[in-house]
Amino acid sequence: MSTDETDYSDYITHLSNMGNMYSFLSGFMFTAITVLVTQLPDPSSIMAQFILFFMAVMLDIFIFYMGSFYQRVIYFCKNVPPNSGKKSFFNILSDTSVVLGLGGITVLLFLLLNLVFLALAQTLAWLLVSITVYKSVFKQYYEKRKHPSNSSM
Repeated sequence: MSTDETDYSDYITHLSNMGNMYSFLSGFMFTAITVLVTQLPDPSSIMAQFILFFMAVMLDIFIFYMGSFYQRVIYFCKNVPPNSGKKSFFNILSDTSVVLGLGGITVLLFLLLNLVFLALAQTLAWLLVSITVYKSVFKQYYEKRKHPSNSSM
């Protein structure tokens, strides 16, 4: 949180716009994956699986950036309620649902269509991105919320 009188409203708007852009791209990418996987004549072909894997990894990256931009906004807000960002049941549930939704849905979608190797590859990519999300977004966020005086980025 910013404690000085500097006005960060333009920067907050920029971060929010970036989060919204990645939210839009995530929705588009998930829709494209769903349409392709259900409409392709042979989704089990190597080329189709390679393209679907690439799209699923891009979805993971878009959601990572979306969460990152949305979390950065809080550091520049002056009046943040003291309970926001604390490790509560609902905050942890929210964070966990984001991480599970990050790639879990695509893994399940691929398994539904018996694309086992694609599902395994996406699981590995999802785990790597999830670990990165935890270390670079959630862990930093909770650490900064413990020490609000150190929160200027």
